[in-house]
Amino acid sequence: MSELTLSEILTITDGVGHKLSKLDSKPTNACYDSRDVTPGSLFAAFKGARVDGHSFAGGAIDKGALVVLASRPLDLPSIVVSDVQIALTKLAIANRNKLNIPVLALTGSSGKTTTKDLLIDLLSSKGNLVATSGSRNNELGMPCTIMGANSNTASLVLEMGARHKGNIFELCRIARPNIVGITNIGSAHLGEFGSREAIMQTKGEIVELLNEDNFAVLNADQNESQEIAKRTKAKIWLAGYSIDAEIRVTNLKLDNQARPSFTLTTPFGTIDVQLHLVGAHHANNAAIATGMALRAGISLEQILTALANARPRSGLRMATSEIGGVKVIDDSYNANPESMLAALDALNRLSCAGRKIAVLGEMAELGEHSKKLHHEVGAAAIQSDLLIGIGSWGSEIMAGALAAGMDKNQTKWCANESEAISTLRHELESGDVVLFKASRAAGFDQVAAKVRDFLSEKGN
Repeated sequence: MSELTLSEILTITDGVGHKLSKLDSKPTNACYDSRDVTPGSLFAAFKGARVDGHSFAGGAIDKGALVVLASRPLDLPSIVVSDVQIALTKLAIANRNKLNIPVLALTGSSGKTTTKDLLIDLLSSKGNLVATSGSRNNELGMPCTIMGANSNTASLVLEMGARHKGNIFELCRIARPNIVGITNIGSAHLGEFGSREAIMQTKGEIVELLNEDNFAVLNADQNESQEIAKRTKAKIWLAGYSIDAEIRVTNLKLDNQARPSFTLTTPFGTIDVQLHLVGAHHANNAAIATGMALRAGISLEQILTALANARPRSGLRMATSEIGGVKVIDDSYNANPESMLAALDALNRLSCAGRKIAVLGEMAELGEHSKKLHHEVGAAAIQSDLLIGIGSWGSEIMAGALAAGMDKNQTKWCANESEAISTLRHELESGDVVLFKASRAAGFDQVAAKVRDFLSEKGN
């Protein structure tokens, strides 16, 4: 529940109220998608390029929304403002100013959602927490998350995404985090930013508003972290494999399901960790999350217990199921070169009685670097027993694999998703492991779902 009353909201937004009662009422949360409305919500009626939230205002009230934040008069409980987004930002800032709690913010080119999920597990012992859900990590979603926090909230965990220079800085201006982390600097959105340097500059904005009493946890194994550290007064911890890391990963091993175990050495002691997440890359995610949690006052013993019990929270991220003897790994939420390589590494390290099959497609938003980076992913896929590429960029991945020495008989190209499903229906046998990985827009989650469906039918 927000700390702000309707009366305060009217003052902060300079809004005009319509059909309001009980001005001392506080919204339970804020949202801009009417499907997320729950009793007591503040529904922000954004008018976008394709959808006008005002069209859903009546439905939001019917579902129990307390009030609609609107930019035109409505015949229902509402507060009319000149600009809904600006008003929601003002409300988030005002609500944040009432909070005296750890506010933890994460960004990075990949791994930030999984690391955020680990942070949720690690901080749960501290009490009630509010955290970013789904992909609400931008200038619309983050203010809504902040509006859900109040004096009973023990921690606020925010994921921050960026499309342009200045995005992260603006999110930090609103949220004022006191503990931040950067998972890594990679190639995601390279087409939009133009260079890795520009990505580093943008992701590094997360440290710029920190003061000397605040903390930042950076990747120990990337040179960019040294440059980012120069941009802040905050205390810095490094997390990773480097000997210089305050949160250091050593003794990394993977079991036959590619789940990592490792030792974490910290300023507060050493723990031996076994994760139930698939992929070696999660060791670094766990190190970043551990550093942030320690700074938030969580004990090393509590962290060890939470890491041991951590399970995937967000869907379509290395989500593993076994149907009819076939292990399906659905990592279709998104894809960039680094996450592709991590997923392929996990596939290659898995033990199975049958074949390891990689079903790969487009990595979006790579600009002029697209062809080269798709070829590099293909070269990394040659350890798979079968590579299935879907669409034109799937063809480029296959070209990279063939150039790296993969046998042509180990590759299959499918023009579209339906062709891929037909191919997999013919190819998959008990004992096989199949990985699905591409950018979200490619719709590989639907391919994986249909494969699971026909495997279930086959099993019955």
